[in-house]
Amino acid sequence: TAQPGASITYIISQNPDTRFNMLEDERVAVGTVPHIYDVTMTLGNEEYSQLLPPATSYLKTTLTDGTPYKFAFEKGKVTGPSGFIYQPADIPFVLEGMRFFGKTFYFASVAAGKKMSILVLQ
Repeated sequence: TAQPGASITYIISQNPDTRFNMLEDERVAVGTVPHIYDVTMTLGNEEYSQLLPPATSYLKTTLTDGTPYKFAFEKGKVTGPSGFIYQPADIPFVLEGMRFFGKTFYFASVAAGKKMSILVLQ
């Protein structure tokens, strides 16, 4: 079952020499409605979250002062021993070409008093 507005592509050859050209209308469209969220994390190593709007197609996150942080898409993972991604200092996390429905972005700073900036295109 495809998501609303998505298409299913059937591959009819596994030959590496066969070229498949994607038509413009088969690509995942980038959203045009921007949302910016700023979340202040008063405590270090404490889980914070932001619900992503339906049909999120682009996500960019960073801490405004470049501090490293952890993130996950599952509750309780960023403060646990595994199941999260550690994002190094001064490197924003960018995810595009996907469609999120009903997803929450969970994150934690390694230090207290930091601000997470989240840019979403819907």
